[in-house]
Amino acid sequence: MDRLLTKYMLGEAKLAEIDAIDKWIVASKHNLRYFTQFKLVWEICELLKPESNIDIEEAWQKFKKMAKRGKGPAAIINMICQIVKAPTLIN
Repeated sequence: MDRLLTKYMLGEAKLAEIDAIDKWIVASKHNLRYFTQFKLVWEICELLKPESNIDIEEAWQKFKKMAKRGKGPAAIINMICQIVKAPTLIN
């Protein structure tokens, strides 16, 4: 699902894929929460996009672990800020 969500965020998903994502989102509260966190992290990363030496794979793995442990958006945003060495946005 992560690859499909990435295509969606990049605007590269086909209509059938968008439909599948929409159905997946409404299928459960967990899916809705995951999508919301995924989108929030995506949007923040877009804001913090300047060129950097961030290990994207390491950052992705940290995000997935936090999401799996049920960490909320604030914790995930703060983790991203630590990775990119930006001021913490949410306390």
